[in-house]
Amino acid sequence: MIPLKIKEHLDNYIHQEVYVQIAVIKGKEKVSTNAAINSYFNSNHFKDLSEGRPYDHFIDGLNDKCLIKLINSPMRDKETNDEVIIELQKKLKELSNDDLENTFWEIETGEFVNNGQIKELEQERDQLIKNNLIRTN
Repeated sequence: MIPLKIKEHLDNYIHQEVYVQIAVIKGKEKVSTNAAINSYFNSNHFKDLSEGRPYDHFIDGLNDKCLIKLINSPMRDKETNDEVIIELQKKLKELSNDDLENTFWEIETGEFVNNGQIKELEQERDQLIKNNLIRTN
């Protein structure tokens, strides 16, 4: 199951992106909020959103933060008071190499996910794309 913090973070990221785009359209075109929303539905940003690009970007970011990449990091044994680094060090010491290859760190929330949870995010993305295509056709 995808950690709630990650789901909320991803939802908030998408909501903020949409809000900003609508605000930009409203400011540039000097139109009402409703007109800006309607204009947004015809934008490239909305097209990217409906194709799951925010999910793709988020998933790519997770894949880049696989803990196995830190196995030889000098940070692994460095003394620190930073709680985030301490948590990473703990994971690096207690997990096997196989587990490190299957553990990814979401920096904004501090949560760790595995390949199965990334697959869940991909399925969620695919379902959202499918639902959007059904509504717009």
